[in-house]
Amino acid sequence: MSQLKNDNIVNLADLFIQTSPTAGTVPYTTQIPDLGVRSVTGDGREFRFASAGASNLIIGQLQQSAAPQSNYVDVTAVAVAAGATTATLTVSTGTAVAANQFSGGYYITYGTVANGGGQILKISANTAVSASGTSISITLEDAPATAITTSATVSIIPPVYAALIQVPTTLTGKIAGIAVNSLAATYYGWVQVKGVANALIAGTPAIGTGLSAPNGGTAGALQVTAATLMDIATNLKTGVDGRYGPVDLRIS
Repeated sequence: MSQLKNDNIVNLADLFIQTSPTAGTVPYTTQIPDLGVRSVTGDGREFRFASAGASNLIIGQLQQSAAPQSNYVDVTAVAVAAGATTATLTVSTGTAVAANQFSGGYYITYGTVANGGGQILKISANTAVSASGTSISITLEDAPATAITTSATVSIIPPVYAALIQVPTTLTGKIAGIAVNSLAATYYGWVQVKGVANALIAGTPAIGTGLSAPNGGTAGALQVTAATLMDIATNLKTGVDGRYGPVDLRIS
């Protein structure tokens, strides 16, 4: 069963202090709190613990989760009994997967309820798979309440706060937050998800305008909300295209 995680109430400076004498220097070289753990400052700003992907995160720019890998989306399920915590998937040849790359992500079932559809199960571990591999073993933190049959299909959704990437011009994953420092690739640190923040702006939005992820615009920037996207911030100063400006975030 997924475990509840405590929030941290902190001073902002505390987010950038190494809390373990054996874990290297700031930014964090090892995962200290769990990914996704929330820290809240006294003025209402909120942050989530995350890791950077293969590229450095740029301060003030919008980040998203890694995009789902196509060969792990809508895969025919291998039967999993109700209450079991191990699942196997037979996948088409594709991109290599590292051991535990999907840890903290989700095993999502499609199909009728009788076939085990409609469930979202947290993943605690996975085996490594080479680019030519065709089978992956998944350890589930949440056991299925209803047996999953081979009539269902399964998608693996990567963990939201692991291996973050700059939001591209068109979203390919879940918006995770705004980078609050220049976090080195593969290192651990914090992204802001709520409250007043300094963010890269595309266009010249007016004060009070709703902002969202880019929709064909500048990667990593907030812009006036498109009809198909949800507001994730309110602009607090008339925007200057390509410059940073204050916004009120409400990502999570």
